[in-house]
Amino acid sequence: RIRVPYPFQWGAPTFDAGETFAMMAASLVALVESTGAFIAVSRYASATPVPPSVLSRGVGWQGVGIMLSGIFGTGNGSSVSVENAGLLALTRVGSRRVVQISAGFMIFFSILGKFGAVFASIPAPIIAALYCLFFAYVGMY
Repeated sequence: RIRVPYPFQWGAPTFDAGETFAMMAASLVALVESTGAFIAVSRYASATPVPPSVLSRGVGWQGVGIMLSGIFGTGNGSSVSVENAGLLALTRVGSRRVVQISAGFMIFFSILGKFGAVFASIPAPIIAALYCLFFAYVGMY
């Protein structure tokens, strides 16, 4: 059965000062990480240097994504993936079309349960070995 998330499905928001300060600290770390990733990606993609207005726009949209994930209760938030900047440096593929096609594949294959079952049947040590190889390959750059 497919369920569609709706706003505040887990109840009304609550306020706790301790949690607020913890989230402010985490948001500051995410801000610094996002800024560094935006600058690195523009450098790796041989684009023009990122002006401050574009940086603030990117961080602002990240904030909108985090707010929406909190409203809909997804629990995972939204962040910039620094690993993708490393892959961009490694592969030199910075086209948006590649990301769009990859997202289409992921959405299509997530709908097919049997396809996911094949990946779920792979033993954990094999997945761990693949991760070690992949991150070592990415870490060379």
